[in-house]
Amino acid sequence: MARRIGSHQLVCEVTTLDINLTLPGLEGPVLEPHREVAVGVIRNLTRAAGVRAIYLEGSLARGTADAYSDVDILVILDSGCRQELWNHRHQI
Repeated sequence: MARRIGSHQLVCEVTTLDINLTLPGLEGPVLEPHREVAVGVIRNLTRAAGVRAIYLEGSLARGTADAYSDVDILVILDSGCRQELWNHRHQI
């Protein structure tokens, strides 16, 4: 089961031993494009140095998304890794 912190839903916790990806609530044909975008971005983020956790936010995290929803993602980084990730944001 996905963990929540406030309105954030943990979808991927990155450790040296395990990458656990869960995207509950993104099933069905209407949200398939959202799932494809989220999975692609999350997979790329898990390869980036310093990424520790990835949270899904907004309507997708609340389970109220529709075809017009955007994909909101919060990334938890190690201290000092923000600029490196920002410099490579277009590759994600």
